[in-house]
Amino acid sequence: MKPSLALIALLLLAGCQQQDPAPTARDSAGQPVAVAPAAPAPPPPAPEVATPAPRAVTPAPDPASPAAAAELVRLYHVLIGAGDYAAAYRLWQGEGAAAQMSAADFAASFAKYASYSAEIGTPGRLDPGAGNVYVEVPVRITGQLRSGGTFRMEGPMRLHRVNDVPGSTPAQHNWQIVASGIRPR
Repeated sequence: MKPSLALIALLLLAGCQQQDPAPTARDSAGQPVAVAPAAPAPPPPAPEVATPAPRAVTPAPDPASPAAAAELVRLYHVLIGAGDYAAAYRLWQGEGAAAQMSAADFAASFAKYASYSAEIGTPGRLDPGAGNVYVEVPVRITGQLRSGGTFRMEGPMRLHRVNDVPGSTPAQHNWQIVASGIRPR
C-alpha cells in the first residue's frame, strides 16, 4: 500500500511543529559551552504589614489630685445617665449617707429625666486642712424631661478625701462626694 500524498504532508507538517531544544551556547571557536541553569526568580517581596501608630495613653491622674476628683464626678454623672443609681449613690461619702436620703429616694429623684448628660468643668484648687482635703468641681447638666420639656442645671459638687495620715483607711483616701450645689438654671 502506498502512503497518500496527504498523509506524507501531514507527517511533514507535524514534524515542523516540533520545538528545537534550547540552542547551545558556543565559545569563540564555535565549541559548545556548558551553561548554568538560570537562577530562579526571587520571590516577590512580602506584603508590608502596617504597624499601628502608637496611641497616646493618658496616664491615670494622681488619686489625690483635683483631676481624680473631677473623674469621680464624671463617673457619677455617667452612672446616673445610664440609670445605675445604686452605683452613683455609693460614690457619696458614707456609702450614700452624705446624700441625705435613702437609696430608694435617691433613685426616685431621677425618675423625671428621659435623658441626662453632664459636662464636667475644671476643678478648683485643693482646700486642705487637718489631714483632710476638699475640692469643688463645676458641673452643667442638660437633658430631656419625661414630660417633654428640656432642663438645664448648674453648680459645684464638693468632694472630700482623707490624706494618708496615721489611722486612716485606704477607702478614706479616695475622693467621695459630700455635697452638691447643682440647681436648675
